[in-house]
Amino acid sequence: MTVSVAFSPDSSRLATVSSDSTIKICNAVTGAGPLTLTGHAGLVADMAFSPADGTHMVTASLDATVCNYVLPIEDRITLAKSRLAGGFSLEE
Repeated sequence: MTVSVAFSPDSSRLATVSSDSTIKICNAVTGAGPLTLTGHAGLVADMAFSPADGTHMVTASLDATVCNYVLPIEDRITLAKSRLAGGFSLEE
């Protein structure tokens, strides 16, 4: 079940948090994605993009944890893949 929805400050990304402990981010213009972020063990109750530039997302969970994600995550994944010899898929 989706708990909360938010657009990035520039409206280019749409994020949802769910009762399955995940955060999903998709491109609000093209519909590409979603990219699924994990890190919580309980229901994710809320999230927010950094208001100035949307380069960070903070999430809060009922498991009493807060996670800070650096965005755009796609750029971080591309960089990580370039440094790995075997290469991994986005899901890995």
